[in-house]
Amino acid sequence: MESVTAPNTQLAPMWSEIGELRRVLVHRPGRELERITPRNRSELLFDDILWLGRAQEEHDAFTEVLTDRGVHVEELQTLLGEALDVPAAREQVLRSTLRAATLGPRLEYEVGAWLESLPGNELAAWCIGGVAFADLPFASSSFTAHTAGLDDLVIPPLPNSYYTRDPSTWVGPGVVLSAMAHRVRRREVLHLEMIYRYHPRFLASSPGVDETGPLIFGEDRPGTAGVEGGDLLALAPGVLVAACGGRTRSGTVEALAAELFAAGAATEVLAVQLPGRGGEVHLDTVFSQVDHDAFVVYADLVERLPTYALRPGRNGRIDVDHEEHLFSAVQRVLDVDGLRLYDTGDDALSSEREQWSGGSNVLALAPGVVVAYERNVRSIARLREAGVEVLPVPGSELGRGRGGPRCMCCPLARVAL
Repeated sequence: MESVTAPNTQLAPMWSEIGELRRVLVHRPGRELERITPRNRSELLFDDILWLGRAQEEHDAFTEVLTDRGVHVEELQTLLGEALDVPAAREQVLRSTLRAATLGPRLEYEVGAWLESLPGNELAAWCIGGVAFADLPFASSSFTAHTAGLDDLVIPPLPNSYYTRDPSTWVGPGVVLSAMAHRVRRREVLHLEMIYRYHPRFLASSPGVDETGPLIFGEDRPGTAGVEGGDLLALAPGVLVAACGGRTRSGTVEALAAELFAAGAATEVLAVQLPGRGGEVHLDTVFSQVDHDAFVVYADLVERLPTYALRPGRNGRIDVDHEEHLFSAVQRVLDVDGLRLYDTGDDALSSEREQWSGGSNVLALAPGVVVAYERNVRSIARLREAGVEVLPVPGSELGRGRGGPRCMCCPLARVAL
């Protein structure tokens, strides 16, 4: 097991979804969104094309709410650019980026030489935003260039980068690097890994940082779905909820549980089986915590999810016990008399509509304080009636990527409950 060091604001092992949020990692959408077209949107995992200017305005409003509440916001592209000034990080990212492009030997050499010459901040922008033939600052006589149009892509973009929850998730004493189900998102994971390994803010030499640092959990498994951050929920000290479904495999959940148990980082993993329905991509699109005993849910689906308790057994084995259902298992782990559950709508139709637009995907800033898309008026009304403080943000463009405020934020530090 390899280790990296934690940011110097890591206040406690990350075993909470609702502890006061202190530091986060986000990505302000950039030109990568303008690479989405009607022809490639499905391949890039989008149902529609987005208006970049409006998406940036909405993201700025989101981060303004965070900073107004005292949350320190880190920008992914900025950190990546600074990490790419380290030769080892630059070499790994360039190799991965060029491999994904399949340019042929001559053009790969030419593009690689150009990218290698750039400062870290510019290299990060091209790695995330993608490169079209029209962007190249040189003329290539390669066969690939002869057969390509100016609008064709040299380097694939990463338009899902503004969903920073999925590629890496801090759990307990370490960080889970995801094995993304779709190839178009796998380079995102390497970007996060390079930040954690090489950025000065995450190095053991930083003042006040424990020399041992947290572990990195998880390995990329090429060609198979692994585990993604939207399917992970740090429920309580030593207890993780992990969903398996469209983008996360049950075998990978079991492997992650084994890693956590072997490291002494967890005592139990609640494994939830999601159905393969188009609207439910991740667990956090149907189930998000808002207070000690309260969750916003898409009840039509969540109340009947098969749930299992995975615990360390003898000789490194994992014991598996079937739970009655998710709600009873969560109530047991939280040691509360009951759960307060708030549906995304007033009836089946409105619940389905609001779930589709991120109604179940809220970000907790503290117990009973959440950020939600303003368009989910029924979900917001229900939460406010229950005494939950809701900070609404615009999300008409950002939500077209099928993710809400929780998806757009990778917490780096929370206050322990």
